[in-house]
Amino acid sequence: SIYSGQERAKDISAAVGEELSHRLSKELSAFLKSYKDAFEDFKERSKKHRYYKPILIANINNCWNFRDYTEKNVAEKEDNKASILSTLGDIENSVFDVLLQLLFDQLKPIYKKFTENKWDSSNEIMSKIIETTSKHISDFRTLKDPFYQAIIQKIHARLVKEYIVRLLKKKVSLKTAAQQQNLAQQISRNAADLEAFCTSNGSQATWLNSALPKLAEIIRLQDLGAIQMEVAALASAYPDIRRRHLEAFLHIKANLSRSELRSILGYLTNSTASTLPRAPLFSNINVS
Repeated sequence: SIYSGQERAKDISAAVGEELSHRLSKELSAFLKSYKDAFEDFKERSKKHRYYKPILIANINNCWNFRDYTEKNVAEKEDNKASILSTLGDIENSVFDVLLQLLFDQLKPIYKKFTENKWDSSNEIMSKIIETTSKHISDFRTLKDPFYQAIIQKIHARLVKEYIVRLLKKKVSLKTAAQQQNLAQQISRNAADLEAFCTSNGSQATWLNSALPKLAEIIRLQDLGAIQMEVAALASAYPDIRRRHLEAFLHIKANLSRSELRSILGYLTNSTASTLPRAPLFSNINVS
């Protein structure tokens, strides 16, 4: 009958469409693997290219077009979909790593000045960090929004992490409450400037904002019980902090007795029993 003929035609059309979609996704998967290899070669060989950074940004923006097409047109049951998205993720993360490395290669000697100057010029140093970062972020404005959001949050996390790294270097040991309170105030001001800068540039990583203020408060406090409570609050917010991190940090508080130090460190161990961090911060910090 005419009706059954129309149904068969629809079935054939659907089958052809499904086969075509499968072939296209297979070709796209193969193409992206080749694209990834070519990109990795360019990334390593062309670091002195005049337009190195814009080319990196253009390539990651291309990934969004491929990702958008794949999400809309490749069926979930397709084996190739996972492969396509995985390859795109590898390319995207590779670009992020290079862009962050270009920035933090410039920031590394500036961060070192914190401990070289014994934190006496921390406001000026933080201003230089923000100024340098701002220049790089202006280039990232051409990133498609999901990628811009991703990289600005990565920058935010790295800026906070590198600041903490300097606090754990055991370069400063303060014996009086007045000295400790002065340093705590400097850290609080730096933290406020850093938060304002990252927020104004679109970072939504609000979970990072309490890390430096909590560390500043531990430096400021002199009562053992109050310090223990603040350590517990820090461990609750950042459960990947470990004894080695806190021990290095407490080197700043040179007026703590050995028994007080043991008490505080034990409190941290009890507070971080089995909680998993929402995102790593301290676990990415090595203590020498």
